[in-house]
Amino acid sequence: MDAQITGSIFPVLRIALQPGERLVAETGELSWKSPNVTLNTSTSGAGKSGFLGSVSRMIAGGGLFMTEYRAEGTSGNVAFAAKIPGHITEHVLDDSRSYMVHRHGFIAGTENVRINVAFSVN
Repeated sequence: MDAQITGSIFPVLRIALQPGERLVAETGELSWKSPNVTLNTSTSGAGKSGFLGSVSRMIAGGGLFMTEYRAEGTSGNVAFAAKIPGHITEHVLDDSRSYMVHRHGFIAGTENVRINVAFSVN
């Protein structure tokens, strides 16, 4: 999987998937894809599965559904374009730290990314 971010005011995240690689994203974030990239929308994905995982995402302001993109047969591309001015940043995650992201701040991640609910009180 190779990610590239282009643009400045309205950036675009382009991800090249090798055959069989999977990517999980919030439903409705896709801008365009290659014909050989299949998508499957379900309530599971991003580390939480089933009904309780989807309800916790919804409570936190996210979507009820997640979409999985998979390159079938040959490599493929998916792209996610910003809907408002801002920045897209890539973060390599491991078990040593976590990030708190605004409810609309997550675009996409590998299939093993875990999304959990957290609230910030000022």
